[in-house]
Amino acid sequence: MMTNNKKDNHLMTSGPSRV
Repeated sequence: MMTNNKKDNHLMTSGPSRV
C-alpha cells in the first residue's frame, strides 16, 4: 500500500494490519 496515500498509510500501519 504505497501509492498516493501516505497519510492513510500511517493510519493503516498503526492499525491492526501491521504489514
